[in-house]
Amino acid sequence: MQGNGSININRVEGGHTHFVGRFENGHQFMLLEVYFDEGPMTANWKNTRKEFVVLHIFDSEGKHIESKHKFAGLTNDLDGRTLGPEMEFLMKDMGKAFFNSIAILPFEISIDGFEYGFIKDHEAYCFTILPNEITFSAPFEGEYDA
Repeated sequence: MQGNGSININRVEGGHTHFVGRFENGHQFMLLEVYFDEGPMTANWKNTRKEFVVLHIFDSEGKHIESKHKFAGLTNDLDGRTLGPEMEFLMKDMGKAFFNSIAILPFEISIDGFEYGFIKDHEAYCFTILPNEITFSAPFEGEYDA
């Protein structure tokens, strides 16, 4: 944990935090692939699960500035392809990106009726990236559980 209360998030290459870092203007970012299924998991889940890419942008102190998102399609429609084009679309006007560890403050937003954010759980004393449920616990050195 940083002096201003921000929480360290280590960049883990190939992991859930692969796409975190800073832009050349000093803003920090977190780029995530997320999905939602509005109902219970069924045998037909690939035809109902919605896949998105979301880009969260933070100032140099870790305060949330804005979030951008792009709907990629239903899982079945994607036919196993990566979401690289959607990621590139969200990043294209942001300037040069440097992938490295970041430190951010909790935030909570709604996108298309779904809860997103970096939420503090006061009872468990942890922070969770939603909707992916990536959890950071004490001593807050940047490691996560997914």
